Amino acid sequence: MTSTTPYHLLINSGSGTAGKTGREALERAVAESDLPIAKLEFVAPDALGDRLAEAAGGEHPVLIGGGDGTIKTCAEYMLESNKPFGVLPLGTMNLLARDAGIPPDLDAALAAYATGAREVAIDVGWAGDELFLCCAALGMLAESSEFREENRGQNDLVLLPRLTAFVFNRMDKVFQRRVELTIGKRRRRLNTAMLVISSNAFDKSGNWLMESFRRRNLRGGALAIYSAAPADNWDKVRLLMRLPTGGWGRDPVVREWQARQLVLHSGHKEELISLDGETRTVEMPLHFRIEPRALNLLVPQGDGEMS
Repeated sequence: MTSTTPYHLLINSGSGTAGKTGREALERAVAESDLPIAKLEFVAPDALGDRLAEAAGGEHPVLIGGGDGTIKTCAEYMLESNKPFGVLPLGTMNLLARDAGIPPDLDAALAAYATGAREVAIDVGWAGDELFLCCAALGMLAESSEFREENRGQNDLVLLPRLTAFVFNRMDKVFQRRVELTIGKRRRRLNTAMLVISSNAFDKSGNWLMESFRRRNLRGGALAIYSAAPADNWDKVRLLMRLPTGGWGRDPVVREWQARQLVLHSGHKEELISLDGETRTVEMPLHFRIEPRALNLLVPQGDGEMS
């Protein structure tokens, strides 16, 4: 795609960074960039689906501004129409954008797309009939996503200590779930405080801060399954300290498997899960699978992260 191809840019006005930055500042950043824009829309979360449905059938390539949940929603529409789309990282974590090598800074991302874009086919994970691009989670991570959403808008200085205490508590043995994973012909029964199923494996380099759930490959064609079951407070403290880094994957309480598909069973009819940071209640058992290179993502022309 050439640098002169105009985009239909949709920004989720309810996403984390978009809300903090403000519409006026975002409009100014887009106007001052060299990115060609055919249409710029700020869309409320409850209207996003309708606007994406229209954009999927439109003539212009789509650039979506938001977090991982917004990108997931966009992917649902673009996958159905087989239309590629690009990403402006305007969420809290921006996991997919980071893994795809898209600059995390808005001005840098706009400048990168202004140089042109290319299509890269990436893997899509499925939890039942619902897709995810980053990971699905059961237990502590899903519950912490719900906790964070319920307290959205609270000052970080207040929220972070509360969230840390919540996570520490939910890792306790009393809250661990008894689950069963069917991988191929083998069944694995385990207790888990945190079960994560990722579309391709996380990096274990242990780099600090935003490297905690970094994937180096979005096209490997395999699900990575992680389970953590701390036995005591020391295990919980150690794992909690490692969660901000890629080093958590090497912690002794973490077990890992890889598969193209699996079935998750639990002792309940329903479970709270998180899909790319968005929580929902789903019926058990739940079938997970990966669809290799099913989604066409637009990444900046000069990106060196993805082959």
